[in-house]
Amino acid sequence: MSITTQHVAQTHHFMAAIQSTCNARHIPMPDIRDVCITERSDRVYSFAIFPQPFGYKLEAYKDRRFLDQISSSLNGLP
Repeated sequence: MSITTQHVAQTHHFMAAIQSTCNARHIPMPDIRDVCITERSDRVYSFAIFPQPFGYKLEAYKDRRFLDQISSSLNGLP
């Protein structure tokens, strides 16, 4: 898979959605240094790789509502 401007744009939207969600939940934005981009069935997916050790309770970031809020910020994009 070659990275296109669509992939880069989606990753920027993805990171902005994480920042917005963290701000809304009053939790710190993690220092994400890696994002995995993949494509399947003509859909592009982004996965943030959280640093280890993070120093904050990861449960706050694995919470289903946190992930749903990110998805809502992306208008349902995966």
